[in-house]
Amino acid sequence: MAAEFRYQLTIGAPNNQDEAGLRRLSAQLKAHEHHHELVLKGSELIAQGEKNSGGQLGRPSSARFRTYERLKSYVRENKGTLFVTEELLKAIDNIYRYQLRQSAIDTLNRQLRSGIRNQRLAELVVALRTDDRLCIVSEEIEKREPQIICSLGLFEEK
Repeated sequence: MAAEFRYQLTIGAPNNQDEAGLRRLSAQLKAHEHHHELVLKGSELIAQGEKNSGGQLGRPSSARFRTYERLKSYVRENKGTLFVTEELLKAIDNIYRYQLRQSAIDTLNRQLRSGIRNQRLAELVVALRTDDRLCIVSEEIEKREPQIICSLGLFEEK
């Protein structure tokens, strides 16, 4: 991977302004041969941590996680029937992408504890979404994928 990155650096002919920066970057890469492997390992550990904790959906015991999993299973079981509507699919997507409102959490927890059937759960979630009482939809919250912004902190100055 590091060799491929070095090759990509040589494709474009640098101008005088870029040359010093490219030389510094090249020196850093030579000094830290395992840089890309460390970044890859860090990414894998972050992804594994997200998977173990339920990722965006929170803990497996949360209302959001349990509702999402039950509805996902319901859609899989009823695929191609009239029970799987576009509104239901949008509601499931909203549950995955956005935070639930506190009132929705309370309602879903109460219904899940009482043993609500999947069809009734689907109807409830669609009704909550229709009334804009399901999720806090915000464009700022939309992108929640873990990202490595800078890996300079992986190495000590020498």
